[in-house]
Amino acid sequence: MEDAGLEFRATKDLDIVLHIEALKPAFGETFWKFVEAGGYEIRQASDTGKPIFYRFQKPADDRFPAMVELFARAPDGLSLTEGSRLTPIPMDEAVSSLSAILLDDIYYEFILAGRRELSGLPWVGEDRLIPLKAIAWLELSQRKEQGSNVAGKDIRKHLNDVLRLSQLLAPATRIPLNPKIGNDLRRFLDHMTGDASIDPKVLQLGDVTVPQLAARIAQAYELDLQGGATA
Repeated sequence: MEDAGLEFRATKDLDIVLHIEALKPAFGETFWKFVEAGGYEIRQASDTGKPIFYRFQKPADDRFPAMVELFARAPDGLSLTEGSRLTPIPMDEAVSSLSAILLDDIYYEFILAGRRELSGLPWVGEDRLIPLKAIAWLELSQRKEQGSNVAGKDIRKHLNDVLRLSQLLAPATRIPLNPKIGNDLRRFLDHMTGDASIDPKVLQLGDVTVPQLAARIAQAYELDLQGGATA
């Protein structure tokens, strides 16, 4: 985002997706050394079989990320080192995580299809993150409505991220979506345009309206929106 002249919001946690074709046994050894070096106090893993979702929090060394979430569909290369122990992740916490969305095969394939690479490191850009943030917002909002203990700031963070990331979408950008992802993103945009509390100026997005931002996203992902907003 800095390269595009936009404000970058630093993150204190990392979401890592392991693609098995790229996973080598040496990675597991290196990863556990990283966990040990950081002195992570909380070490958790899902207990529902494969794929496996790992979470590490409260590092003793504050130079390390405050939280590392790692999602592995085929985690055979991540065998525990001797003496290591993992506690189960409560299911309500696992489901509310952005990483857990990748348990859905459609979203997982969507991420893989949009991978980019820089200096040998694979990553995903705004074209993949916007739909991921949108479905995370939808799922967290639903869980909160059902009475789950979900912090409002965690929900709002995903919405704000979508708005900021939308600035990176070029006018000519067109991103085809699986119908399921398209429907999810359309639902999110409908909610977004109906939320009178959103103020783009507070987010330093300039002189633009929420319907205009929604229209920009819809155009990029080739979606039809209710109403007649124009980008």
